[in-house]
Amino acid sequence: MHPALAEALQQWRRDTVYGQDTDWIFASRKAKGTKPRTAGIAAQDYLRPAAVKAGVIPADYRGRFGWHNLRHSLATFFGSEDDVSLSTIQSMMRHAKPSTTSGYVHRVNDAHIRAQGKFLQAINVTSPIVQEESWVRLWVAWS
Repeated sequence: MHPALAEALQQWRRDTVYGQDTDWIFASRKAKGTKPRTAGIAAQDYLRPAAVKAGVIPADYRGRFGWHNLRHSLATFFGSEDDVSLSTIQSMMRHAKPSTTSGYVHRVNDAHIRAQGKFLQAINVTSPIVQEESWVRLWVAWS
């Protein structure tokens, strides 16, 4: 795990109401930390609003937009780096075949990088150390 991610997780644990060993990292408030927040609820509460705010999707967009989109983003980010091999990306994505991974890696140009910067700015991600209310936005940006 990268030290910045480890520090962010440690900070999250210090700041969250549910930071005990028995609690989930992204705990359900409804279940008082004993169960994880569902991916669908997290996407509905955090991912989609952040995407709307960043202009990635319009507010009235009803199409599919969720965590799978972020897997493509992660693979594309790594694929745009000259020093990250396809086999490393494949391992991180947990794909059995390199051909599956290559389908996730998309071409990136300077316009894409500028758009990513706008997105990070729109969701107020400026540091790996964030307060509880913006942790999920950071998680979304890293994913």
